[in-house]
Amino acid sequence: MVLDMNIVNGRDVVGDGFQFFNFRNIIAFFTIFGWSWLICLDNGYSNMRTIISSSVAGLATMILTSFVFYWISKLAESGTLRTENAVGIVGVIYVSIAANGSKTGKAPLKTQGILQELEVITDTDLETVSLIKVIALIIKPINLKQKQK
Repeated sequence: MVLDMNIVNGRDVVGDGFQFFNFRNIIAFFTIFGWSWLICLDNGYSNMRTIISSSVAGLATMILTSFVFYWISKLAESGTLRTENAVGIVGVIYVSIAANGSKTGKAPLKTQGILQELEVITDTDLETVSLIKVIALIIKPINLKQKQK
């Protein structure tokens, strides 16, 4: 069972920023409070000194745990593939390309550490297994037409 997890836009998010009072921190508080209580009593501290030092140790643990999970939540990435990062990347085409965009080809390009297949066009004819370099992105609208009944 996973506690303190939310799902936002279809992905898991660890917490919503800095969370001080949650199940994880309360468990951490009582764990450190209990162990420090035993250590203080074993060393012969007075009851008041034991309560104060155990409470301070438990609160410090809660604060530290909150900050650790807050910092962990800041490490998340969106994971969105941005095709504009493909500019300047070198690849090999495996479908021949006709000149002036009359026929598109396909090229596997590694962008952001992920291999993705992009359609490519060129000004000159290129045969299969040609080395290419992406110099610009052209975004063309796709017109979807519904068949009339």
